Amino acid sequence: MTANNTDAPLTANISVVAVGNYVAIKGVKDGPPISGCLSTPQRFTITVQPTPGVNRISDTTVCPNATVTLPAFSGPAAATVYNWTVDQQIGLPLSGTGNLPAFVAVNPTLSPVTANITVTPVVNGCQGLAMTMKVTVSPTPAPALSINTAAQCLDGNSFIFTDRSAAGSNLTYAWISGMVQLRPGNIRRTATPNPEYIR
Repeated sequence: MTANNTDAPLTANISVVAVGNYVAIKGVKDGPPISGCLSTPQRFTITVQPTPGVNRISDTTVCPNATVTLPAFSGPAAATVYNWTVDQQIGLPLSGTGNLPAFVAVNPTLSPVTANITVTPVVNGCQGLAMTMKVTVSPTPAPALSINTAAQCLDGNSFIFTDRSAAGSNLTYAWISGMVQLRPGNIRRTATPNPEYIR
């Protein structure tokens, strides 16, 4: 610390590079031409808090109406508080503290809905870098099929189901006739844009 031979205050900057408690001792010494005597030292305890962090959680895709439990948050510093926000309504509260609660996934649209969940770690007032994860809720499948006829003779019948679902639906079908599920060989699929399922 630089000597101060004036009545003006002197400011000293102390920088530390590791977490922990530090004791700073300040002493005052009269400079020439006064006595050169040292005053009683003053002690100051300086506490340096750790920088909080939050470990990455992988993005995930879930089905609508599914009960979803996401992993608990974790990080390198003990006693970390995790504050989070959600930018889309998927069944979660839009903000909270701590781990995410279990929730029933919601998607009222015909397209996937992706929510960005931003998690900010805090320890004793010190804020760390935020982590963002994505949760995508798929839409409820909405098949749209038409049939060429509802009744045919037993011999030589051919029922044609035409898929008229919206483009991009990426639907697959499990076919059941009465109480018997049809084998894959019983159904053949024609080419797009309006694929036909023929029995």
